[in-house]
Amino acid sequence: MVFQYKYKAFTFRTKFMELIKSNRKPITIASFLIILTFSFYLITSGVTAYITYTEALETELNETKKELDITKASMEECSKSLASTRNDLNSCNSNLDQSMSQLSTCENERNELSTRKSELESELSTCNAEREDFKTRYENRLTAFNTLVRNSVKAICCSFDDVSSGATKTWGIVDDKIVCTGDYNVNCATGETEY
Repeated sequence: MVFQYKYKAFTFRTKFMELIKSNRKPITIASFLIILTFSFYLITSGVTAYITYTEALETELNETKKELDITKASMEECSKSLASTRNDLNSCNSNLDQSMSQLSTCENERNELSTRKSELESELSTCNAEREDFKTRYENRLTAFNTLVRNSVKAICCSFDDVSSGATKTWGIVDDKIVCTGDYNVNCATGETEY
């Protein structure tokens, strides 16, 4: 007898293929269940992520809406404040224009008054010079008048006997005339008087 030996190479692939052929139905069902479970896992994870993402977006959207409402209210308040500030600015500009006009008028009046002051100072200087001239002339005339009065009293109120005896006589001035009665005295010998 002759034995004939046929060599069959043992490989993992061939064994795996035989295993699949003999267990095709359970492997298909198991593969299907694994794929189905993996698909459910992916879908569940995706849906959960989507829901979480959607909730996060909704929360962010609500917060953004609240911030937008607050910002809108602030903007309206700022708009009102801006309108009020513009009115105040216009009022201030109007007041400024009036003040500038008044300032211009005041400056013109100040310039006129300054010119008038210079004219008046010149006139005052002239008046002071004239006053000093009149004062000097008055004092000179007063001195001359007093000298004339002192020199004339002895001749008018004293007689020869009064001069010889050195008598003292009273005299005064009434209506710009020397009279031999009054509040002043004259020494007839020397002609001295307290006038």
